[in-house]
Amino acid sequence: AIDGAGAETGRLQGVLHLADLVGRGVGLAHDFALFLARLTHIGFYALTLFVPLLGWALVSASPLDFPISWFGLFDWPQLPLDNSKPVADQISELHEIAAFTMLGLLALHVAGALKHQWVDRDGVLGRMLPFARRTG
Repeated sequence: AIDGAGAETGRLQGVLHLADLVGRGVGLAHDFALFLARLTHIGFYALTLFVPLLGWALVSASPLDFPISWFGLFDWPQLPLDNSKPVADQISELHEIAAFTMLGLLALHVAGALKHQWVDRDGVLGRMLPFARRTG
């Protein structure tokens, strides 16, 4: 049988162990949030390059074979791709998926910024916005 002091010590150790686990959980949640933030930024950088390149490939593969004008200043060269509807359809699908993925990343980015503003209240949004007043 465990006497009163031994039982209390056991309960205290249990509570401390539980608090330690919860503390680690918060650390894991924070690490996961940092991972998601980095993944979102890497995705933005990749898609910022990938979406326009897919658009260029799509126009180049189009069976309509129309010129690519750079804001009316000059014609941009087309990529040497097969001008066929099946190729253009495949590239169009990739372009659409990449563009919608970028929109999803934008939504995650905005949600993260709003979380920092209203839940964490850590001033991250103020540092991101160029027109926000700086305090401190």
